Amino acid sequence: MYPVAEGNDLLKYADDTYLIVPAENSPSCEDELHYIKQWATANNLHLNQSKSAEIIFLSRGTRSIHVEPPSLITGIKRVNSIKALGVTLSSELSMSAHVCSILESCSRAVYGLRTLRAHGMQKECLHEVFRSTILARLTYASPAWSGFCSADDIKKLDGFINKSKKSDYCNSKSPPVKQLFAEADTSLFKSVLTNRNHLLYPLLPAANTQHYELRTRPHNLTLTRKSCHYDNFCNFI
Repeated sequence: MYPVAEGNDLLKYADDTYLIVPAENSPSCEDELHYIKQWATANNLHLNQSKSAEIIFLSRGTRSIHVEPPSLITGIKRVNSIKALGVTLSSELSMSAHVCSILESCSRAVYGLRTLRAHGMQKECLHEVFRSTILARLTYASPAWSGFCSADDIKKLDGFINKSKKSDYCNSKSPPVKQLFAEADTSLFKSVLTNRNHLLYPLLPAANTQHYELRTRPHNLTLTRKSCHYDNFCNFI
């Protein structure tokens, strides 16, 4: 399945479909939706419009150009935030809602740790459960969203980790959340570099053919040029 208009992008994961349309192609939304309906019918599927939603992402900062929002799509509700593969995205590209969501989830998980400790689980085992459950939730898909976190978001995440350290649910040597994000970025980058079949491998720039006697770099790729294209916006690579 491919988009109708050039410049649009159509992404599918399991039974979720995401249609990405830049501002200049907004009149094509109705045609794209009609095509998706036809494709679904031809493949014995059904597009559930009651569970479908439209979100308009706005540039942040005072230099952003004001663009009139497109007209509403028939049968599709317009929302200010949407959850995509477990990550809550807001129309202003803020991660505050996502951070609050995962902190609520982690706070509920702390109750399980409290129960385990009450039943006699050793401290080292509690720390391992915390690392494999709660820290895994905090860093889930972080290379995709951590770059949009504000200083207040980072403060909230660090506050939760520090509180867990005081309650002895977390290892006292556990690094701050910024370091956890950096480690997740590095791990993902290394896995992309070493696997040509990785989904993100085609996004890597060409290899650098010039050799300089400078400090050691983690890769031999050329630096990417800044682009304003929506598909390259805040790309972790």
